[in-house]
Amino acid sequence: MLDQLLGSHPGVHSVGEMHHLGEYANRDRSHYDPAHPLICTCGKAVPDCDFWSEVERHVQRSLQTFQLNPYLAKAQGREIPGSRRRRRFVTQVEARPWLYRYQLVRRISGGMIAAIDSFKLFDAIAAVAGVGSVIDSSKSPFRFTSLFYQQPERMKLILLARDYRGVVHSKMKRGKELATSLAAWSQRLHQMELMCKLVPAADVMRLKYEDLCLDSEKVMRDVCTFIGVGFDSAVLSRSSQNLHHIGGSPSKFMETKQEIRLDESHLTVFSADELEFMRKNAGPEAVKWGYVS
Repeated sequence: MLDQLLGSHPGVHSVGEMHHLGEYANRDRSHYDPAHPLICTCGKAVPDCDFWSEVERHVQRSLQTFQLNPYLAKAQGREIPGSRRRRRFVTQVEARPWLYRYQLVRRISGGMIAAIDSFKLFDAIAAVAGVGSVIDSSKSPFRFTSLFYQQPERMKLILLARDYRGVVHSKMKRGKELATSLAAWSQRLHQMELMCKLVPAADVMRLKYEDLCLDSEKVMRDVCTFIGVGFDSAVLSRSSQNLHHIGGSPSKFMETKQEIRLDESHLTVFSADELEFMRKNAGPEAVKWGYVS
């Protein structure tokens, strides 16, 4: 939702989850199988989209050849290339994300190539769209860290969290188990917090989904100030027009879901025992973000 709101600003272009561009360009569902077609928000497949075709001409390279994610992508089912030793090394880094601050670790993990390729695309996207800011909502802490170490002066980080109960409910609707979904929420926030310690405080903004929904104009004014663009009322609606966006929620294709509305459906679906289990196991991140008192 935040991604679409920012993408509505005339001085900003949002690409969605850019680390999935390869799957969209190749129409490959083996590693990425979303609940909607592998198409750009314009309605066309990426190879047929005028915008992405112009980006490809600008970089003079097939979009299918870009490596945009480090190999630390176990959650997306990616096969880690190379020897068994490399796969074991990458698995160890996933379990100890603080190791990723070291250049050698980023090189072996594919992070440096991912950063170089990503900035080539960012520059092309900005040129084709005629904007000064590009929003990438890949939501990968390791990917962000790779990019930040490559060109820190060009990066800003928005950390957006949601109540763990809402996230768990959303994942369970897609067939995930409660305990697994809760652990994934806690692990991801832990990784995010570790990675953002590498970034100057002035370049990090923390937001809660609930605040964004309940006081949208104030939050979006603050976000616009943070990324260095003037506030425009267009950011108060989830427009899919004139966007060339990949990945994300299938709700972006639903015209009935363009307004900003707080989803609290999770408040009535869990039993008392389930709620207590989640409260006890949500981890310190839940306390830090104010989701557990």
